[in-house]
Amino acid sequence: MTAEVVVCPPRASVADVVVLMDANRVRQIPVADDRRAVGIISMRDIVSVRLTQLELDIEVLREHLITGAR
Repeated sequence: MTAEVVVCPPRASVADVVVLMDANRVRQIPVADDRRAVGIISMRDIVSVRLTQLELDIEVLREHLITGAR
């Protein structure tokens, strides 16, 4: 538990949330809209999003290599 709760806005980017988590040494961050809690983001959520992004990047690169080799 921390004395002061760190929150992020609903439209924060994944990169911004990672920076907040790292700077504050926390694994979860509440999402607040006008001081009203609307959710929570965990490190597990971040890892899941990044994994999906990396899988899509790999697929695009594979397609590029296949079509570029023709």
